[in-house]
Amino acid sequence: MSWDKILIGTLLAGGLLTISNCKKEEHLQAEMIQLPTVSVAVKKISEQTARSRVEVVGTLEAVERASISARIAGQVIELPVVLGSKVEKGDLLVKISAGEISAKLSQAEAQLSQARRNLARENKLQKQGASTEETVKSLKDVAAIAEAAFEEARIMLDYTTVTAPFSGTITSKIANVGDIASPGNLLLQMENGDALQVLAQLPETLILKVTKGDT
Repeated sequence: MSWDKILIGTLLAGGLLTISNCKKEEHLQAEMIQLPTVSVAVKKISEQTARSRVEVVGTLEAVERASISARIAGQVIELPVVLGSKVEKGDLLVKISAGEISAKLSQAEAQLSQARRNLARENKLQKQGASTEETVKSLKDVAAIAEAAFEEARIMLDYTTVTAPFSGTITSKIANVGDIASPGNLLLQMENGDALQVLAQLPETLILKVTKGDT
């Protein structure tokens, strides 16, 4: 093969390569022109100290919570609330049969009245010289004991009626009318949902790092 033919072939190959590269560049320019413009936001960067965060498990509950139970034994004769009932402070929650306690109160009242009459009569006799100071003192003691018994019976009668200690919602109802209530046995539970608090266990290593007002 002559050098003339080799030179001509080389020139043709170079021309084809140049044409191919030009077409690729024109194609890339066409694609770049079709790309949409994008709006960007620019913000000023400032140096800050990153705050550490510790996650703990807690329980959300009402600040005011009450477990209602009876102070005396007896049959539940009134229970005007149900689960979810809204009650106001002082509303009746439970009433317990008070037949026996009412009888004791009447007896104590009668004994107190008798003791006071005896004391008044003896005071009158003492002033007339017909009684002694020792007798009067003894009757005063009897009257004091009778008054204490009457007050005890009156307080016991008050215990037959259980009222709401605050305004709230009945969240649990255990007792029903006809049940026998006894001291310490749970009858109802209630809470005030207007004020809530979170109770959580904090690791001892963090106690000294927590101050009042922290989020």
